[in-house]
Amino acid sequence: MSQVPCTSNEYRQTIAALVAELIPPEQYYCWMLTSHSALNGDWPALAMQKGNEAAVYQLLVRLKQGN
Repeated sequence: MSQVPCTSNEYRQTIAALVAELIPPEQYYCWMLTSHSALNGDWPALAMQKGNEAAVYQLLVRLKQGN
């Protein structure tokens, strides 16, 4: 994760990799469908549908950093 993604497709690929790295496989769907205050109450899948991949990416980066 040395470079911040630029395009929607790059964000989605990076998000998928981070979810696989940080979230246990049996919790993927639960995590993607749970609202998060960092996403203004949206769940990650909905935020991405709304074009807010950058916010989902930032949420995962913070999780990875332990914040």
